[in-house]
Amino acid sequence: MRFQLTSRLPVLPFSLLLSAACVGHHAYAETAQATVYFSASPASIEQGRSVNLAWDASNATACSASWSGPIPLSGSYATPPLQAGTNYTINCTSGEQTISRTVAVDVTPSCENCFKKRWIYYYGGLGYKRGVENASYKKLVELIGRAKQAGYNGIMLNVGGDDSYTSLLKPREAPEFQANFDEIKKLASDNGIELIPVGGSPDVAAKIDPTLAEALPVNNTPFVVDGSKATPVGGSIVSNGGFDKGTEGWYLFDTSVHYDTSGQNGAVKLDQTDPNGRARLYRPFTNINPHTAYRLSFSVKTQNYDAPLRIQIFPPAADDYNTDIPLYMSRNYLGWGSTDGKWNAKANAIATTQDWTRYNIDFNTRAYTGFRLYIGAWGNGTTKTGFALIDDIDIREIGLAHTVRRPSLPVVVSAEANGERIVYTESKDYEVGVESLLILPGSGIHDKDRLLVSGYQEATNMLPIWNPPGNSCSSKYYDVQRAAYQNIKQLFTSSKFFINYDEWRIMNWDRSCGNLTAGEYLANTARTMQDMLSSENQNIDMYVWNDMFDPYANAIDHYLAVNGPLLDGWKGLHANTTIMNWIQNRTDKNLQVPSLKFFSDRKFHQMIALYYDDDSDLTRTRQWLDSLDAAEKDGVTGVDGFMYTTWQNNDNYGALENVSELIKSRYSKRWPK
Repeated sequence: MRFQLTSRLPVLPFSLLLSAACVGHHAYAETAQATVYFSASPASIEQGRSVNLAWDASNATACSASWSGPIPLSGSYATPPLQAGTNYTINCTSGEQTISRTVAVDVTPSCENCFKKRWIYYYGGLGYKRGVENASYKKLVELIGRAKQAGYNGIMLNVGGDDSYTSLLKPREAPEFQANFDEIKKLASDNGIELIPVGGSPDVAAKIDPTLAEALPVNNTPFVVDGSKATPVGGSIVSNGGFDKGTEGWYLFDTSVHYDTSGQNGAVKLDQTDPNGRARLYRPFTNINPHTAYRLSFSVKTQNYDAPLRIQIFPPAADDYNTDIPLYMSRNYLGWGSTDGKWNAKANAIATTQDWTRYNIDFNTRAYTGFRLYIGAWGNGTTKTGFALIDDIDIREIGLAHTVRRPSLPVVVSAEANGERIVYTESKDYEVGVESLLILPGSGIHDKDRLLVSGYQEATNMLPIWNPPGNSCSSKYYDVQRAAYQNIKQLFTSSKFFINYDEWRIMNWDRSCGNLTAGEYLANTARTMQDMLSSENQNIDMYVWNDMFDPYANAIDHYLAVNGPLLDGWKGLHANTTIMNWIQNRTDKNLQVPSLKFFSDRKFHQMIALYYDDDSDLTRTRQWLDSLDAAEKDGVTGVDGFMYTTWQNNDNYGALENVSELIKSRYSKRWPK
């Protein structure tokens, strides 16, 4: 796209502009009387496509357009399908002055699977510190300049905190966001780089309203009444947790794991290094009730030890053909503990050298009747000497721990008497406390009674996720998403919106949605979300990651803590949704070609996230491009862009230019002329 100014007006200086652009995607000028902004998105199109025109005239009194006559002072317009390059002009008056802005839309001949959209993914935060004192601001200033020079034309921008600009719903959490964003937006506009917002992540709703969080069922935890309080019976299920009987009941998997008697009592010693890079203590547990909450406690002492010590809990092999699905694998290696019913301020962590320190984690057995516990390191430390000692391992059943409550997730208190089940009434017989019940005066519950307590446990810190997702069965979920999108829409001129459904690892535990498969739940959520977004912006152009809808990725029978098979979630996507495909090949199997084919056969447009971290020699980037060649021969169409994708924040954009040069030189048919 090019712009032409029909009047010369002074432009306010922007000290951080990397390069003054006389050709760009937007026309922008300022006077004392008015500011007129006019843009077309996308910058160029192939024959038969439309563009979205957007304008904003501050302090003007009236505006008119070349395509329609009088227009509002701000708004947008979707052009009809274009067959040739077209100029669009707006004229705005401010007093006696008339300001004209023209954008020229380039139309190129149709090109199959050409990269018209050449994007960069960026994740960071603009909420704290102003200007270059903010690391994300500084990096974006750099990337915008580099992007223009290397031929990129968009940045998929995720800079709002917790994946979806939730800070905009809590302004105090991001006091400098607006000022920083406004300057980045102007710089991108001046350099012809489109900013595409990322939002709509399922954790947004739970971030704003914790009662909407996904939660795992906890069934019939035994409680006992002592006076006016009932607490879990909570007997330990671990024998020889203090290793007083040596390693009886335990398995020392690796040569660097030893039984240690150097202290007053026995313990298990993990050496800092192992020939195979592993040091693991293991124990299976059987005959366990499903949907039960447990707390694991343990003590650690270290000396010159910095190996990556962690906790992992898996289902028993006999209960699930895919034994790699974890019950507990926190993004924090040693998990996250609780004190007095609340999550600790910080994750569990060990010092290189420390005296005996006590830790705990909470987990849920889900539908399984046993589990396998691992405590150890899956990697060596930085030095050859050093060790960690593990002792006093204890696992007890807990109840009402981190309880999520809403009408569809009740706490139920009952008892068995004379072969009958008695269900008690909240506020009459009891009140719910933290890991306890308060027995009320006049209650039908008496001292020493045995109770069965059921509820729902917050699905936090058990899997490698930052925040628990919200459950979409409630209309409140979409109320939060709508408010978030309304704020995002005000920030961005682009009609594009990337819905951040990625690695959705906990899903579909609230039965108020009906007896749905996870795939049906996902389809309903995607459909309702996209319907809502379309009602807010009739010109919206929506994008989504492939993995949750892709049978070659996560849309499978068993996926982490998702309740039920994830098949056919793609049926909920609007037909005009673009799929951002990031699937990686296995060593023994190409998954990219069939994945591209899957979405192409269903008439979805796609982009490929061809650079995806840990690819310094661009081997995987070339593999993606070769896969696209193979898929094209198999009839795949509609792949119209790529994205340089990194999750390492400011640290992994070194290959930005190398990727664009590789495509231009060796895969030149993909790069628009």
